[in-house]
Amino acid sequence: MTIRVSDGTATADQTVTITVEDVDEAPAITSAASASVAENTSGTVYTATATDAEGDAVTFSLSGTDAALFTIDATTGEVAFITPPDFENPADSGGDNVYDITVNASDGNSSSSQNVVITVTDVGESTAPVFTNASEFDVPEFEMAGTWGIRLTATDADGDALTFSIVGGADAASFLLTGADIELLDGTNFEDPWDANGDNVYEVTVAVTDGTNVVEQDIRLTITDVNEGPEVVFSSPYSVSENTTSVFDFNPTDDEGDPITATISGTDAALFEIDATTFELRFISAPDFENPGDADGDNQYDIIIEFSDGTTTEGRTQTVYVTNVNEFSPVFSSSTSANVAENTTGVAYTAVASDGDNDTLTYSIVGGSDAADFTINSSTGEVSFVSAPDFENPADANTDNVYNLVIRASDGSQTTDLNLNLTVTDQVETGAPTFLSAASGNVSENQTSAYVIRAEDAEGDTITYSISGTDASLFTVDSSTGEVSFLTAPDADSPSDAGGNNIYDITVTASDGVNSNSQDVAITVSDIADEAADVSDNNTTEVHMVSGGQYVGNLETAGDEDWIRIELVAGQRYQIDLTGTGAEPVEDTFLRLFDEAGNLLVENDDIDLGVVRDSRISFTATETGVYYIEVDSWDGGSTDERTGEYTLEVSHTDPLRNFSYQEIADYLASGFGGGRFNASSGDTLTVNITALTTAGQTLARAALEMWSDITGLIFQEITTSAQINFDDDEDGAFAGPDGVVGGFFTSASVNVSTAWLDLYDTTLDSYSFQTYIHEIGHALGLGHAGPYDGSADYGIDNIYLNDSWQATVMSYFSQGENTEIDASTAFVVGLQVADIIAARDMYGLSTTTRSGDTTYGFNSNAGNTIFNANNGFSNATTFTVFDAGGTDTFDYSLSGSDQTIDLREEAFSSVLGLRGNVGIANGTVIENAIGGSGDDTLIGNDADNVLTGNGGNDRFFASGGTDTFNGGTGTDTAYFSGASTDYTVTTSGGSTFVTDNRAGSPDGTVELIGVENIVYDADVTFPEFFGDAGPQSSGEPIDLSKLPAAGVDSPVMQPLTQDVIDHAVSSATGGKLARPVMEGLSDSGQSDLSLMLQKFQSHDDTLPHLDPEVIDAVVRMDSVGLAAAEYGDAGLPEWESLSDEAGTTLENLEPASIPTVFWFE
Repeated sequence: MTIRVSDGTATADQTVTITVEDVDEAPAITSAASASVAENTSGTVYTATATDAEGDAVTFSLSGTDAALFTIDATTGEVAFITPPDFENPADSGGDNVYDITVNASDGNSSSSQNVVITVTDVGESTAPVFTNASEFDVPEFEMAGTWGIRLTATDADGDALTFSIVGGADAASFLLTGADIELLDGTNFEDPWDANGDNVYEVTVAVTDGTNVVEQDIRLTITDVNEGPEVVFSSPYSVSENTTSVFDFNPTDDEGDPITATISGTDAALFEIDATTFELRFISAPDFENPGDADGDNQYDIIIEFSDGTTTEGRTQTVYVTNVNEFSPVFSSSTSANVAENTTGVAYTAVASDGDNDTLTYSIVGGSDAADFTINSSTGEVSFVSAPDFENPADANTDNVYNLVIRASDGSQTTDLNLNLTVTDQVETGAPTFLSAASGNVSENQTSAYVIRAEDAEGDTITYSISGTDASLFTVDSSTGEVSFLTAPDADSPSDAGGNNIYDITVTASDGVNSNSQDVAITVSDIADEAADVSDNNTTEVHMVSGGQYVGNLETAGDEDWIRIELVAGQRYQIDLTGTGAEPVEDTFLRLFDEAGNLLVENDDIDLGVVRDSRISFTATETGVYYIEVDSWDGGSTDERTGEYTLEVSHTDPLRNFSYQEIADYLASGFGGGRFNASSGDTLTVNITALTTAGQTLARAALEMWSDITGLIFQEITTSAQINFDDDEDGAFAGPDGVVGGFFTSASVNVSTAWLDLYDTTLDSYSFQTYIHEIGHALGLGHAGPYDGSADYGIDNIYLNDSWQATVMSYFSQGENTEIDASTAFVVGLQVADIIAARDMYGLSTTTRSGDTTYGFNSNAGNTIFNANNGFSNATTFTVFDAGGTDTFDYSLSGSDQTIDLREEAFSSVLGLRGNVGIANGTVIENAIGGSGDDTLIGNDADNVLTGNGGNDRFFASGGTDTFNGGTGTDTAYFSGASTDYTVTTSGGSTFVTDNRAGSPDGTVELIGVENIVYDADVTFPEFFGDAGPQSSGEPIDLSKLPAAGVDSPVMQPLTQDVIDHAVSSATGGKLARPVMEGLSDSGQSDLSLMLQKFQSHDDTLPHLDPEVIDAVVRMDSVGLAAAEYGDAGLPEWESLSDEAGTTLENLEPASIPTVFWFE
């Protein structure tokens, strides 16, 4: 080529020649960079290709990650796996079936490379499964069904799911396949094979499939021999009759024929032997059911029997039960004769028998010439006359007062008869006590009660009791109660009676101070069969008592219960005390009383809950007969507290009486051991009520106000921990001290649940409000009104008759539950009389509460809605008024009911249609009372009273001071306690003034305004007619025990025969006039003879309220004229003849020749 160069003007040219020289180039790879190949491929999987510009020959080679797994033909470039790839088991370095290699191409001088990826793909394969479990097994004989088995296992190259099955084999039917688990259907015995050919090789063929391929396996189960030991048939428990030795023939065998030996061990092994040849088990000495020889004395013998063949031992714990055989007939220990006082109405004789087998005995009357005259209690053997015997009129077959009967005792299989002669003895029947108790008794040994003498006296005189006779020196008697006790508890095995036969003979005497009767008594002491055994916990107990003695026993284990049988008499009140005694006493006793049928009557845990943990029951029997006492322990105590010695004592106790309010208050104040807060009137106690609901807080504040009104304590509300803390988060209602130091409370709590408020309402006339007053009483230290907590029954748990809400808000008994008081059931909305006295004695009284002139009832200014008769309450309420001063008034003027307003302290008025609902506190003076439109009774006190009757026929009673009685409309009457001669009566300005001239002027001076009648009570006590029997002052009843006898020089008694008097006394029912002297007569037991002698009653043929069916009084006059003359001057109305019907009745009592009979209606 020519090259020119120029400078812009001139140019120059030059010719140039360029020669191209050849250079060797590397081959160019033209094949793909990837390939895909199916698994298991064994040939070429990839071919490398390349070109070379110079036409040189190209050679190939491999390198890279997975190059070692391949080969390549250097000339052709063909690539192949050294081992065919397996998709399921990839060999590439990444384990992902993607193989990485590098292909190299060379022309001898230069080379080039290319990365190649070869992917192995899956191919659907079908490889047969392979069993991996063993096929031969050795199994010891006696493998039981379900105890031998294996799990079949296999593998599958393709990972397919495998299924197993039984497909054959000589013993296929003997196997069970569940999933992959195969097992024998039954147990094996080498000596008794049950495989198909009896060679102890059980053969089965199983198969496994992956769904395409099936593989089978033969399994062989070879049973190997085992030394089995002796074969013994046990059939425990074994039952053996007493007095026999053989128990059981075991007859063991051994399949291998080895010699067998037997051994006995265990608790009672020493009492048995076993024959080395026959293997008969037997007692060494025949057992006695009544005297068991086993370790725990229950006739259940525990042993272990073992049989050995020298290699193997077979044994088992066995129990041999010894059963009772009726060996003995009943044996009577009671006498074949006894004396019985005539007129006996209760038990006349008690048959007592025992049985050597300890069987329960039943008694019956099976013969005797006088069997029809008696009944017998089949369980107790107590024999009673059908009709009380009369010595003067004997009813026995030969009329010699010796009654014959045959009593049979049966144990269910054997019987024994007792020929009994009961001799009826004469008694002094006029003026002397007559016996009610039987001439025999029965108690068990090891306790001290013996017999209870019971008698009655027709004149009501006090009876004293004494004893004498053969064995009297062994006893003591309570001369008041008649309870006879052993000085030392008797031992039936070593009797100390004179006859040495466990029949103790005494003579009992009952005297009224002038006359007496005596009766021979035989007391039989029964044997307790096994004194060491535990006392029965049911009515089969052998321990038997009456009142007046002690029994000392033991509770051996926690939960042990002892039952003691006792006989109680209807109407008698008993005290039952259970006390832990001895070196190791029962520390927390529990006492229950059951009736004969096993019904629980009453129970007690602690005499003083948590303080005195002994137990006590006071109980008045409602029926005469058998009861059961259960001695127990509190089930929440420890074993030490629940086990040990106890003493049970039963005794007569005085009948319940009414407590004075002071006595009730003293009991309340002792409720927490006499504890209280160290505070007095005017002091402050803090309270926290924030935990209560709004309704709860309202009730709590109102209740605290009631306590503050009485005590003068100031209750200050705070929101932190207080001296009294209120809550409602626990069930029920309860309260009490949380801490006590030196007898003073450090704090207390009150809980009344919200459920309680939901149930009993939240108004002031609700039981919930009463509950708050009650529980605050506990927080201040007042206990319950009796020894109860949680629940109580009136008649059982009360310890005095007048325990009720009327007396104290701390009582458990409503006015309706208490059967002794006359008051309407009403919720308590304040402190009652006894509560106020208790509060006074513990904290003092407020001097400022309602100290001005206060009116209660209608037109009230008392400042509290509970005192307002117009308060709109839905429920009946009751309260007691506490008033610190002023001139005060009870105003019940708007009531139309017949009311009684009584202004005396501690008295209750009956207002607003209720009875006994408004009381007056001790020391509170209410001066005035206003009645309503009904027939009211107004009773004053010794202050200057103004009593206003308003409408109706009202009655006023003078009580001292200078009073005014304003009768209002109606016919009104004023009553004075003395005789008319004791008073001066004057009139002035339309009023009548009555002045009491007796010493001290007990009725004071009374101005009568609008009062139509005056009655002097002493004019109607009739001492001239009834002598000392007549009422001595207003309100007293006739004392029938002092009534003169017929013929006594008394206008009433002189003309009467005793039969007529007796008839009048027994038939009178207490139909009473509305007069104080009449109202004092009890409806039960006091006869209203004075009805016939009411001088103040104008004659109108009838007396108010008198039951016309009853002859309340009778008089037989010798002369109508004499009677008219004698009584006319005394102001009596004329006498009228008795009705024909009544006269006929009396004539049946009197000789037919009696003169005219008169009565006063």
